[in-house]
Amino acid sequence: MDTKLNRILSITIFQIFFIFSLAKSQEFKLRSLDGKNIEVQLHIEEAKHILLITCDHDTAYLAAVLDIKKAELIDKNYLAVVYVLRGGSGLTVAGTTILSVCAGKINQSLAIISEFDEEFLDFSKNTTPPMRATVKSSYDVKLSPSHHVIKPYTIIATVHDKRRSSNPKGHSFNRNFAATLYFDNGQNVFYNLKERLADYYTISDTKSPKDIKKYIQGVFPVVKLGNYRYYYITNVWYERSEGNHLTKYNFR
Repeated sequence: MDTKLNRILSITIFQIFFIFSLAKSQEFKLRSLDGKNIEVQLHIEEAKHILLITCDHDTAYLAAVLDIKKAELIDKNYLAVVYVLRGGSGLTVAGTTILSVCAGKINQSLAIISEFDEEFLDFSKNTTPPMRATVKSSYDVKLSPSHHVIKPYTIIATVHDKRRSSNPKGHSFNRNFAATLYFDNGQNVFYNLKERLADYYTISDTKSPKDIKKYIQGVFPVVKLGNYRYYYITNVWYERSEGNHLTKYNFR
């Protein structure tokens, strides 16, 4: 009886583990940019907070990922992955990357912050519970294919950006707009403008404890969504903040 019970428990535990593993791993079939049928696998390494992306003999990863929120094909060539990032107190954040494959290599064709919700509590003015948020901010980007232009391939980024302040003199707004992103066949990335840079920039990298300063010169693809700007520089996406500060999106 004990042997039979132990066997049943072992099988049950294995089934639960198998189902849980499937929930953290996903597989997609798409067509590479050079016309081949391929499979792309996504897998979350929870202990390291890493999203592993594999295809044939190539492997890439995204760091600081807690979970996959959604993954779906945009047309047959592109895989859009929405993933949960580490936020903070009163802050939830998600990013979106668009993956493509060419010549057996995984490309990060787009990398943006696509969602965040933040509630700011001003402890200097009110410390009596229940406390209410002084400022509530929300930001959301939806990506969809454009069927009006065939070449170059385009997607539409629909943006909702909202900020509400409880202070009558505070800055509040509610914005809705759309941007058309084109595809650069040479670099395999999406962009909506190109910009010439020639200056020193401070670069933050999660792989390094210290920021570095680097001179960057050239013309680069840019995704500009309202006040948010993302630059594709030497095969890496960066988010540009105030001044000449770039935050690196590690992918390899």
